[in-house]
Amino acid sequence: MVRDRLGKIFDELQRQGWDRHYFGGDRTPVGLAASKQWEVYDEVPIRWADVVIIHSRSQGAAFRTRVQGDTDLFAPDIVSWQKQGKPIRVIKAVLRLDSPGKRGAPWGYEAPKEWCAVPPDWPFPETLYFNDSL
Repeated sequence: MVRDRLGKIFDELQRQGWDRHYFGGDRTPVGLAASKQWEVYDEVPIRWADVVIIHSRSQGAAFRTRVQGDTDLFAPDIVSWQKQGKPIRVIKAVLRLDSPGKRGAPWGYEAPKEWCAVPPDWPFPETLYFNDSL
């Protein structure tokens, strides 16, 4: 497993209820991601997901997307918020977002930038679900 600063941050994300995704296995992944899904009740339940994708040690992306039907968390059609930059910075940015349904939460929709998707040549992810760590 990744045992550097980023690995420790992913450990903390998992403790906070995020699922961890390894593209290419957990020993030598080609990429990492984390996701947390939220359900907000209005007249009908609406699901949202916050997603972090680490493309490299120097490049990451984070976004919030609505989850419906067969939404691909790693290639969303639409997002309500997105950020690209150094991995630690994008993780901190997504953690500062208000929860879906709260007054300050991102709302509205925009097309995702290309970095909001994993590259097509990445292998299918192995996922360590939050509940698997309990």
